[in-house]
Amino acid sequence: MKIIPKRTMFLDGRRVEFGKSEEVSKAAGDLAIRHGWAVEAPDTKKSKADKDAE
Repeated sequence: MKIIPKRTMFLDGRRVEFGKSEEVSKAAGDLAIRHGWAVEAPDTKKSKADKDAE
């Protein structure tokens, strides 16, 4: 799962930095979001329907 940390910390045994989109496990991401340490990163991939609409 992709998250954007609100502070620099350790998740999944490695350092994640404030403001940078990071890939972490679902469990670690859910924990960080639940505690307010991070927000879920927006999905940057466009679906086929979005591409067809353009």
